[in-house]
Amino acid sequence: MDEELRKFTDNPEGNDQELNIIDQHLKSMRIEQPSVNFTQKVMSNLHRASAATLGLPSRNKMLMLAGILVAIGVAILLIAGGAFNNVTSITVDQNIIPNDQLREYIPSIPFNGKLIINIVILMNLALAFMILDRAVLKPWFEKRRHA
Repeated sequence: MDEELRKFTDNPEGNDQELNIIDQHLKSMRIEQPSVNFTQKVMSNLHRASAATLGLPSRNKMLMLAGILVAIGVAILLIAGGAFNNVTSITVDQNIIPNDQLREYIPSIPFNGKLIINIVILMNLALAFMILDRAVLKPWFEKRRHA
């Protein structure tokens, strides 16, 4: 045990003065204990803590849910209006690459905007359902269960 303490306190040569001071300090400390009726106080206040968490959904969560729904609506309107119907391609600017041999091997990348926007809409819908579950439905069902 003393060897482990010496390693911990960076005292490998065996100078026990620090260890003795630490040992005396630990022996002089009084071990604290909770009050006799601690458990009864905690158990009697449990209903207060659970009732506080059953309140209305927080304002931030509701605003986030509204923002996600607005973003989904805007994206759907853009898709319906045909904003992403064209398939475009991303090409590397020809002036950047001076070597003609490299230009032959660099492909143009087709970019389907409609597909990417549909993926973003699906991800937003999944996020909206998770926030709806946490912010609205869970507190509502908890309140009904405890009523």
